[in-house]
Amino acid sequence: SCKIGTEKLSIYECLGRVLAKDIVSVENIPPFDRSTVDGYAVLSSDTFGAGESIPSMLSLTGEILMGEEAETALSSGECVRISTGGMLPAGADSVSMVEHTEQMIDGTCLIFKAVSPFQNVTKAGDDVKIGQTVISKGTRITSRHIGILCAIGITEVECVRKIRVGIISSGDEIVPVGEKVPMGKIRDVNSLFLASLMKENGCDATE
Repeated sequence: SCKIGTEKLSIYECLGRVLAKDIVSVENIPPFDRSTVDGYAVLSSDTFGAGESIPSMLSLTGEILMGEEAETALSSGECVRISTGGMLPAGADSVSMVEHTEQMIDGTCLIFKAVSPFQNVTKAGDDVKIGQTVISKGTRITSRHIGILCAIGITEVECVRKIRVGIISSGDEIVPVGEKVPMGKIRDVNSLFLASLMKENGCDATE
């Protein structure tokens, strides 16, 4: 048996190639707890028992926009307005959907429906955890894998070098595909067919 070497390729070049080493994530995806809805980040226990007739009344202390870091911690009795994808502030463990709330002019927010811990929240590492093998050695890289590599910030991967295959089709009866076939002869089907088959399976093939 022969030893097949490896080579490092950028994510712009590795589509269709075979991975030589496991890809292990060094990041959590998502990297922080984030909201899956537009609404208000709250401490879920502050909403327990809330209903249409007796809403929970929380003090609105600010707003977190998509792409902003939540720098101020939330205390019990407080809430902050948050957009879908926004970073959950420390102290909050859930998000009340905007449809179940009403913001008053005095800065109070009414919560008309209780939420459970981490409701409407994607927790840090829910998709990918640090130390998780996200693509295994021997995998042929597809567009989906490229997306995973981008998500965890990997721009270069080690792949198996392509096997080089030479194809020789011999026989006095064979004529090139583009030529007229004299009686008793046949076209050279095998050369191009086998070369195409090898290329489909990740090899460099020459006829």
